[in-house]
Amino acid sequence: MRNPLEITYREMTEADIEAAFVARTSTIENPITRERLETQYNITPETWAANLKGPQKGWVAICREDVVGFSVADKEEGEVKALAVIPAFEGHNAGRTLLKLACLWLFDQGFETLKLLSNPDPRIRAFSFYRRLGWKPIGEMYGEDEVLTLTHDEFRHHVDYL
Repeated sequence: MRNPLEITYREMTEADIEAAFVARTSTIENPITRERLETQYNITPETWAANLKGPQKGWVAICREDVVGFSVADKEEGEVKALAVIPAFEGHNAGRTLLKLACLWLFDQGFETLKLLSNPDPRIRAFSFYRRLGWKPIGEMYGEDEVLTLTHDEFRHHVDYL
């Protein structure tokens, strides 16, 4: 069993964007390059900063003053746009807490059902991670990703696990 780390959480600022890129591009099972983030998803430091000033809000996990994970949610789409934790910090509930913060905010925006896109490969840990927390596939794909949804009722049922 791993020793618990002191991880704190706060709202993401523009100053956290570079560290969030590092977290997202360092994932082992679902890696993505900065180039692909830009060409396929139009995610650059500039677009990310603009989105944080507009429809999106993000949260960061901090350990020893370093960003070790983040989540981002979009209030126009009711979608969890991103969730990533640096591999060395996986297994310490940072991902669950970051996901919970994003979901709580989206439900506070009035959504009854949230969505996110995830890799549909059952060998990837994200596949079972989201399902254990109540997210369900709806039989739709967006590019290579599967669309999952979470109702407010399912969230309330699983919130103790977050």
